[in-house]
Order: sequence, then C-alpha cells, then structure tokens
Amino acid sequence: RWWLKQSLAHLDSSLRNLGARLITKRSTNSISAILQVVQATGATQLFYNHLYDPLSLVRDHKLKQDLSSRGILVRSFNSDLLYEPWEVNDEEGHAFSTFQDYWNKCLNMPYDPLAPLLPPKRIVAGEVSNCPSDDLNLEDESEKASNALLARAWSPGWSSADKALTAFINGPLLDYAINRQKADSATTSLLSP
Repeated sequence: RWWLKQSLAHLDSSLRNLGARLITKRSTNSISAILQVVQATGATQLFYNHLYDPLSLVRDHKLKQDLSSRGILVRSFNSDLLYEPWEVNDEEGHAFSTFQDYWNKCLNMPYDPLAPLLPPKRIVAGEVSNCPSDDLNLEDESEKASNALLARAWSPGWSSADKALTAFINGPLLDYAINRQKADSATTSLLSP
C-alpha cells in the first residue's frame, strides 16, 4: 500500500504539470463514481487500462456499455503486458509453465507489442469532488516504520520506473539467458518491490 500511495502522489504531480489533478474516489459502485466524474468534467472520451481479474472484466464491460450508450467514446488498453494473455498460449491453448517457452512465443509473435501512447501536452480539468488521499487509508501507523525502510531503497512513480527499465534493458537483460538461473545475479528489473 505504501507503493500505491507514493505512486499516486507522483501521478498527481505529473497531472498537475499538465493542468489537472488526480481525482480519487471511494465508492461501493465504481461505475456510478466514474459516470459522476465524466459528467462533472464534460468528458467525451474515457481511456483506461485493462485489469484481468473476473470482477474487473465484468465491471469494465458494463462500464463500456453504459458510457457508449451515452455517446462517450470508451477505449481500453493493455497496460501491463506485452501481449494479451489469450494471445500467448501453447499449442493446446494453455498458459506456459516456464518463462523460456513463454518468451520464445513472444519472440515469434507475428506483430510487435503496441508502443505506449504519448502523454497529452495538456489536460483540461473540471471541478470534481475528491476523496483526500489520507482518507484512502493506504498507510496506517503500524506500517510507517517499515515504509520508511522501503522509501530508502525504492523510488515509486513512472519516472523512476522508466529509469529502472532502461537500466535493466541495457544491463541485466542483455545477459538474461546466461544469468537467469543464478541466484546471486541481479537478473530482475527492480521496477517495484
């Protein structure tokens, strides 16, 4: 939860540089909360990243139907994966059990993964009620000491992740095939704890 709290703070800072702010909400009905934000901002489009758990898939399908029926353009994207899970299966349609088999399939896909979208140059902000980040209860008193230790070793946020990914691609990834089974080697990206 510490990682999430820090990442949200970094995202808010990035959005403020574009003229907007992060809107956080607490709700028992995420579709109505999103609809409220869409109406308050006058948004004509909604873009979001896929989540793959069953509850999120059902919710997102309903959200897309509801907003599309109201004339809102809704587009969802794969944000955390090179390819959709159902695109990278073995010959029998099952998930791979080893990274090497999965990676070989990725390397032989008939198309490259989609490149990330460029960020907007500016965002027009609307007036929307917000749930203060402290009300999200992402950190309690019992976690503060251990979270301080995390803060010494990790740097949340997309900018830090971009630097860590670049360092990984230009370093450990180059020798991954040789070092992947060595427990004493730095063979992971260290993008997050």
